Amino acid sequence: MEAETVQTVSPVTIPEWGLFVLNSIEKLLRLPESWDSYDAKQISPNSVKTLVILLAQSIQRMLFDVPIPFVVPTVGGGFQLEWHQSGIDLEIEIPPSGKPVVSFVNVETGADWEREINLWDDILPTIFEPLISNSSEQNNRS
Repeated sequence: MEAETVQTVSPVTIPEWGLFVLNSIEKLLRLPESWDSYDAKQISPNSVKTLVILLAQSIQRMLFDVPIPFVVPTVGGGFQLEWHQSGIDLEIEIPPSGKPVVSFVNVETGADWEREINLWDDILPTIFEPLISNSSEQNNRS
């Protein structure tokens, strides 16, 4: 009888905001079809798959200082992550297609854009940077 090989996996540190999002998604996955008493769809597996990729990319890029977002379901079967703080509005919608759409508004600078993103590109640091720097500035004022 051969000895079994045991592989160990190093624990992965997940950002606080990532844990919050995962817990929120777990609850949203329990929503039934027509959860809004109209024709809202259940959360799509593609949306969840994209979320896992977003979190993995965030961990790989050490994006731990991102504030905790609001997490809301969309009627089409996806969900949206929303950050609204100090004149910055950042929303990442993850539709059933799994192709995330980012909307960004900075009231102070007038920056305002929306676009579909590819999570395999190195775009997340650019997207989250205003939130991280804004959060750091607020902590320094405290």
